[in-house]
Amino acid sequence: MKHTERRTEWITIGKIVKTRGIRGEVKVLPLTDIPDRFEYLNSVHVMWPDGRVQQLVIENASYHHGGVFLCFEGYSSIEQSEQLVGCSLAVDRATSPKLPEGVYYHYEILDADVYTEQGDYLGNVTDILETGSHDVYVVRREEKEYLIPSTNEIVLTIDREQKKILIRPICGLLEL
Repeated sequence: MKHTERRTEWITIGKIVKTRGIRGEVKVLPLTDIPDRFEYLNSVHVMWPDGRVQQLVIENASYHHGGVFLCFEGYSSIEQSEQLVGCSLAVDRATSPKLPEGVYYHYEILDADVYTEQGDYLGNVTDILETGSHDVYVVRREEKEYLIPSTNEIVLTIDREQKKILIRPICGLLEL
């Protein structure tokens, strides 16, 4: 019997930005479209700047003024928690909830190749700007950069598996 090991693909869901109080609580900047997911997680993986990955058990998650505050098992003082500041928090991609049709995680869009409906290659998505009404995909190819609004009239299809986006540019969209 052949055994294949699945390689873990990490998805960053937050970044620890500071400590709060003296009991080891940390404030997390959520980098997820599902900010309440911290309530349902038992643990997260801390991505250290030196490349280490460490699993931490979440003892408590709370929310205040748009911030997420976490307490981790084994981190009960400000001195212990200060070392976590600047670290990213990640989960295994396989544990992410399936989204409804037409809704995508940022990691599914980033690095996707973008083509016009005529087959012209524009570049790949290097960033996503959240404007409030809709996202804007930053598409780069060599020296050119395009800002593509993620609206139904412009973005025709997004292929998650192929990492390919097909667009119908409106007049003036691709002009520099």
